[in-house]
Amino acid sequence: MKSYITLARAERGTHLFRLLVGGSVLSYLLQIHDHKTGVCPTTIQQIESECGLTRQQVRTAIKRMEGMGILSVKTYAGAIKGERGFRKVSTITLNLQSELFTKPKEYLGTPDLVQEIPVDEYTPEFEEDWKVYCGTSRDKVGQKKPAYKSWLKAVAKHGRDRVMQGTVAYVATCESKKPATWKKNGSTWWNAKEARYLDPEFQRKDNPSVAFWKLMNSPVLGNLLKGGHRIVVKGDDYMAEALIRLKGSDPFLGDTLDRLRDRKFEEGFKHAYDLAKRSANPRTEIYKQYENPIIWDLSGPSGGDGAKQQSGEGTVGVNHQ
Repeated sequence: MKSYITLARAERGTHLFRLLVGGSVLSYLLQIHDHKTGVCPTTIQQIESECGLTRQQVRTAIKRMEGMGILSVKTYAGAIKGERGFRKVSTITLNLQSELFTKPKEYLGTPDLVQEIPVDEYTPEFEEDWKVYCGTSRDKVGQKKPAYKSWLKAVAKHGRDRVMQGTVAYVATCESKKPATWKKNGSTWWNAKEARYLDPEFQRKDNPSVAFWKLMNSPVLGNLLKGGHRIVVKGDDYMAEALIRLKGSDPFLGDTLDRLRDRKFEEGFKHAYDLAKRSANPRTEIYKQYENPIIWDLSGPSGGDGAKQQSGEGTVGVNHQ
């Protein structure tokens, strides 16, 4: 029994594109070929670079596929004039009549090789990012299905890291205002053509509002407030320094929070974060007197969900929202 797969195209140069074509000449050609003619606008050198293969590996793969009737290679002598005279140019063309590309009758309703991803089945990554976008105003962000369609295109075109860096900054900006401002519908915000998430104001990685949002939504917040573990901060150069400055002489950050209360705690943190950015050697560890360090990684696309103990023992804290 034969099986068939459908492939969605990713924009060249994106993380998704590199993930799809890495180590596979066929996957690369399927991504770039012309649907009508099968012509692949590329060179051997480009295939080497984008697939991460040697020239010999590329030539062997092409020769093997040519022998199987999957593609054809035509060489034109003296087609391009270079510094050393005219040189040969080869054109690779996929054989779209090959059995590899021919759909059975039950698939003929699909117009091309690109298949709509079912919007009733959300990926774990989207579920995570949707939760981030909803924040504290889940009822004001539009419908989930249209947002998922926009998110898929945005991630495919610009990469999840950049999309969610901007998204976290936008959510933090909206929810840090008193009262919190309404966010755009998810489908509008993740519109890949407008790409508001790529605006410089949302791509800054040293934004105090974003840092505060990550702090209050962190899985290690319980450990930060109560102490008991040494916490090593990664992915944010100023977070640890800001928290140490904010805590001051208080034994734990929880004492600082109780003393300042919510609004003043936020203002105090943002001020401390701005001071931390001026520090020549910002510290990266909190509660250094304790053992069993917890790694708090803030570099993740959804604002830093990584938290693990180096020793692998015990719990890492709770998420207070």
